[in-house]
Amino acid sequence: MMEDQNTEFKAEFTEKLIKSVVAFSNTSGGRIVLGIDDDGNEVGLDDPDDVAKRCVNAIADKIRPDATLTTEVSIRQLGEKSLVVIDVSEGEKKPYYLRDKGLRAEGVYVRKGTASVPITEEGLLGMIRGLRAVSYETQTSFRQDLTFDELKRVFDERSVALDENRMSMMNMVENGKYTNLAFILSDQFDQSIKMASFDDEYRTGFIERSETYGCVLKQMGDAISFLKRYNTPSSRIEGIRRIDSYPYSEDSIREAMMNAVAHRDYSMDSPILVSVYPKKITITSPGGMKEYYTLDEMLRGVSSLRNRNLAGIMYRLGMIEAYGTGIPRIFGAYRGSEEKPMIENGVSSFTITLPSSRAEGRDDALQYFLDAHDEFTRAELQRALGMSRSRAVAVVGDLMDEGAVSMVGHGRSSRYRVNRLVRTVGVAASLPINNSRAVTRLVLR
Repeated sequence: MMEDQNTEFKAEFTEKLIKSVVAFSNTSGGRIVLGIDDDGNEVGLDDPDDVAKRCVNAIADKIRPDATLTTEVSIRQLGEKSLVVIDVSEGEKKPYYLRDKGLRAEGVYVRKGTASVPITEEGLLGMIRGLRAVSYETQTSFRQDLTFDELKRVFDERSVALDENRMSMMNMVENGKYTNLAFILSDQFDQSIKMASFDDEYRTGFIERSETYGCVLKQMGDAISFLKRYNTPSSRIEGIRRIDSYPYSEDSIREAMMNAVAHRDYSMDSPILVSVYPKKITITSPGGMKEYYTLDEMLRGVSSLRNRNLAGIMYRLGMIEAYGTGIPRIFGAYRGSEEKPMIENGVSSFTITLPSSRAEGRDDALQYFLDAHDEFTRAELQRALGMSRSRAVAVVGDLMDEGAVSMVGHGRSSRYRVNRLVRTVGVAASLPINNSRAVTRLVLR
């Protein structure tokens, strides 16, 4: 017995056989026989029932889209030897990929001779464009034990009822079963949004980290709230008026997050990444755009919807004003600014970078913070100014030395009271990336 394009032998169960199942599903099908070694010798299996169960579980858990419908696991006897045979049909929902790798070239395998090898990026693009006709959100969900408490809350806030009839009309239910769209909107949705803030451009130190799961609309709200905490205003006085300005427009933050959620490739087991730096915000969603568009085309509103049903729900809930307007609105918020947003569209990810309109430091922000608070904690100051703990401690120390604030309480319960007789008028602009202590000077009000 010899291995060939459609036949592979394994002496025993190993999770490496999942690569072969993926490769056969993406090519022309094949057979994997466990209990025969690479040289074709019949070694048999001691516990074929256990091996068969492990094969079924691995195929169900580690391959996306669902490959259990195109595979058959059986126990066979060859003389006195027990074997497990996995028959794999060519799949109709290509490309199939390893769940932990995601829909990337390194996670998609094809059959070349007697080997299962990763596909090239060009081959993956061709497979996605030419062979994948069924969208992820319309497929039947693996999980059917779904609840929708968070989704009902979102609907209730907009005075819209969520019942079985409406769920069916929105394509969350098909033939009596929940679709992946329902899974995406359920409390059990297990692909997250990861959020982090850093104290410099090189990600050398975390200020804060957070992660949110469940209904993707709830995740989106959590991420927007996270970003708002770092959108600290500064102020200037013009005549008798105080004018506040923000480093990021609320429109650009909201549109960038909605774009990430609406266009995310949910077939990839990867999180949306939200990163806050001293001078920018980046939002990266899994899956590049289905088709390539130039920036000019995107600014004109040209786009393709990966998740048409999800986008439709967001539109009905008033979260999206009109299809294709997200990118133009983001760039419109920077009209007149020297710094512009940046878009990076790759095979497996789409990134929007929002530059800060106040990238020169934290002096105005510190002044605004002190003017707006009678008392504060070190953690509140740290989060508002986007700095590390050690730097926030240094700033508080300088403020106390100069008499701008005084400590109230001790230990973890300590707070700082602003001295209203003095006003901080200068802080080192290099504070976020300088190891020196903050420099302040005070004048009488």
